[in-house]
Amino acid sequence: MTHPCGIYVIRNTRNGRIYVGSSINLVRRQVQHFSCLRHSRHRNAFLQADFNKCGEKAFIFEVLCYCDSVNVLRFEQTALNSVFDKGKLCYNISPTVGTTLGVKLGPHSEDHKRKIALAMLGHKVSTETRNKMASAKRGKPRPEEIREILRQGRIGRWKKSVNNMEK
Repeated sequence: MTHPCGIYVIRNTRNGRIYVGSSINLVRRQVQHFSCLRHSRHRNAFLQADFNKCGEKAFIFEVLCYCDSVNVLRFEQTALNSVFDKGKLCYNISPTVGTTLGVKLGPHSEDHKRKIALAMLGHKVSTETRNKMASAKRGKPRPEEIREILRQGRIGRWKKSVNNMEK
């Protein structure tokens, strides 16, 4: 089964702003966009903000043209060139399709860079934090499925320790 490939716009019918995009599977892409928007996880903060403000009924997905997958980015760039206005009526952030060129992220402070690095690498929790987490859990019953997982884990460790003793 072949899926339609082409260029689309997501149009806000309340204020006329549009987002231009392309996909080799337009149906799947429409579902992805609206799912992210409904769950407030869309990568385009401007589109997400208007979606939250205006509601889903204010947005429509329109196919501009169908094309083959070889030319899809070229046609998307042509469509974007005709509407890109640095955020006035176009939600697109980058003037170039398929890249983040032109997207200004701003300089990060050294503290912010350190936090990003720690989040990517993981970090040890302090004793104070560990104690706070333990006291928050104290006295609360665990769900049965969690208790079963922990029990299974102890059984495996117990069998290993018994086997090591026998040797």
